[in-house]
Amino acid sequence: MAGFAAEVARVEALGATPADVGQGDVTWRVLADPEGTQFCTLGPA
Repeated sequence: MAGFAAEVARVEALGATPADVGQGDVTWRVLADPEGTQFCTLGPA
């Protein structure tokens, strides 16, 4: 899980912000780039 957390931290440092799309408790994080485009970062299953 450390790799997943590091990747989320990396893209947040590049300007991504958390996005809530009603995903609930899942193994991925939905983020949005500075222009508002949403994308998922997947963690290990």
